[in-house]
Amino acid sequence: MPDSIPDFSRFRGAVFDFDGTVSLLTEGWQDVMQNLFEETLFKFVPFSGEEAEAERKNISRFIFEMTGKPSVFQCIRMAEEVVNCGGPKLDSQALHEEFSRRLGNRIEEREKAIQAGKISGDEHMVPGARAFLERMKSWGLSMMLVSGTEDPIVQRQCRLLGLNDFFDGGIFGSPTDVHHFSKQAVIQQFMDQFGLKPSEVVGFGDGFVETRFVHEIGGFAVGMATREHERDGQINEWKRDQLLSVGADFIAPDFEVFL
Repeated sequence: MPDSIPDFSRFRGAVFDFDGTVSLLTEGWQDVMQNLFEETLFKFVPFSGEEAEAERKNISRFIFEMTGKPSVFQCIRMAEEVVNCGGPKLDSQALHEEFSRRLGNRIEEREKAIQAGKISGDEHMVPGARAFLERMKSWGLSMMLVSGTEDPIVQRQCRLLGLNDFFDGGIFGSPTDVHHFSKQAVIQQFMDQFGLKPSEVVGFGDGFVETRFVHEIGGFAVGMATREHERDGQINEWKRDQLLSVGADFIAPDFEVFL
């Protein structure tokens, strides 16, 4: 991993994840999911203190490993975990609906505050994100955004944050039929559209899927290890370790380090 800030102007294309990478409107979604999954598992299966702690770590691990995929897949995995631990077979779709409801309540408050002009959209973006996007655009890079969050939500939030004009390569959230959605396929389509070689592509993400894919094809993967709640310019050490484990070529706390 290079010690100095990379020269991003040498790339021709850039791929951005959304939640936790550009937008912080869903900040805390991992905690919402973790709490729901623990609540669900411990409701049906009794554990000793040590066993419960091991399960908490297991849940945290697979939540991260599936970050970047539509969240319903994490709910499917959680339903499987309940059965594996001796509990009943649960409806993963119902679990996903409850997660969406809890997270939606949190997001709605933030969106309404922006719409009412009580706060600016930038307050719910990773520090430096807008200025960095403007700089990348001035260098002539083609850019695209791809998210595992449902497409209508991604489109609405990008409009709310005023991001649409940056992404000439398109903005893509997951479709209703999540089983036919692949971040890798969308990124490959972007590369084909603009005639990009892997070495000409830089990716920015805080999740497992996009980081590993960009690195494995020979692109340059920047792991965004932002402390989303504090937004203090410090590295989230847990995110850092996880992102390095899947091939991140550079770790940044936010975009201000690049400005």
